[in-house]
Amino acid sequence: MTEQWRASAALDATGLTASLRIDEERIVLRGDTGCHADRTLALEIAEAVAGADAVRSEITIRPLLVGADDSDGTVAARVAAAPEVLPGGGAITVTVVDHVATLHGVVPDTATRVAGHAAVARTEGVHFVDNRLTVLERATP
Repeated sequence: MTEQWRASAALDATGLTASLRIDEERIVLRGDTGCHADRTLALEIAEAVAGADAVRSEITIRPLLVGADDSDGTVAARVAAAPEVLPGGGAITVTVVDHVATLHGVVPDTATRVAGHAAVARTEGVHFVDNRLTVLERATP
């Protein structure tokens, strides 16, 4: 199940875990996501793997970290450092308008695309990430 979470280009699963609770005979999902859509998608993937009756979700949604005085410039400055710690991060450019961070660029793989999204989404002041990153298609021999 966690492999399916990581393989999903639409899900930031960096804060999620799944464990089997023997006394209830269920898989319990824990952790946090940046939005309701991520929480729903994680649950849908888990239910597709294990069955709807075998999964219980305890996933929470992270609260937004934003101060009343945060301008887009302030948020953009915070965001600017986030993708730099990632492999391929130099290929990612980010713009911020109304606390929405838009990611552009070409990255080498889906893992870098998801990691870039996660790094920016966890930046203080970002309310939403518009991930427009493209994964470099590799030619098959």
